[in-house]
Amino acid sequence: MSVTLDESTASDKRADLAGPGIGSYEELERSLPTDYRSLLSPKDTQRAITAVKRYIEDHLCRELNLITVEVPLIVDAESGVNDYLDRDGSRGPVQFRISNDHGKNPIDAQVVQAATKWKRTALQQFGMKPGEGLLTDMRAVRKDYFLDHDHSAYVDQWDWEKAITAKERTLDLLTDTVQRIWRVIKGAETYVHELFPVLATRYPNLPDALTFLHAEDILARYPDLPARRARRRSCRTIRPSSSTASAGRSTMATPTRCGRPTTTTGSRRRAPRTVAPCTASTATSWSGTR
Repeated sequence: MSVTLDESTASDKRADLAGPGIGSYEELERSLPTDYRSLLSPKDTQRAITAVKRYIEDHLCRELNLITVEVPLIVDAESGVNDYLDRDGSRGPVQFRISNDHGKNPIDAQVVQAATKWKRTALQQFGMKPGEGLLTDMRAVRKDYFLDHDHSAYVDQWDWEKAITAKERTLDLLTDTVQRIWRVIKGAETYVHELFPVLATRYPNLPDALTFLHAEDILARYPDLPARRARRRSCRTIRPSSSTASAGRSTMATPTRCGRPTTTTGSRRRAPRTVAPCTASTATSWSGTR
């Protein structure tokens, strides 16, 4: 079956390829509320952020059997562990030269953009066995991002990676992992509401249940839509009392609020009904990003 794309759809597909953060300030002005005010003072806002981060880090490690490790801020350009953010290569890293020993042993260095490749080498470096993993609070610089309420040139995000066996690469383990993560997020909500009750007065609580959608099903239902619009359309069909997770060929599905989806890691290309076994080795890894 052939599908003819109009210019708007083609543009959306190019945005899908380029990744998140594509937009204009005209669009941003239409999307953001004009009467927003914080429920907390600047001081309490920082206290709440610190409390939530500590809660999530501690409980995520407990739920997924992870340990916290430090990720480098700067890597050797030749190491290959830095990530380009987009498949089209349009967003390159900040790069500079370290003279090192008065120029006798210079190093071409890069500021980390993402820790995807590094995490997988770290699993081996720390001797992680199947069922064990790592969690890191990654700091990065992404100089080519469009700066808005969701995206900054400076990035502070959690990354985790866990070793599993080839036989464990199943949708059952994937959904169980997502539910464990969602349990931590729900617990963090309850915890911060106890510390700062005013935070529970403006928005409804996060839903208790998750509804899982397969990327292949979304593609079959909306074959002429780019991935982001297809996910949004799918979320609108789910009743508001649940939250939605999308699973595809990727290794991690990210929970999304119904009607307000965040970027998921599921591939929009056709995916098998069951996750293909790892053929490179007896163990592989699954990962997630905040």
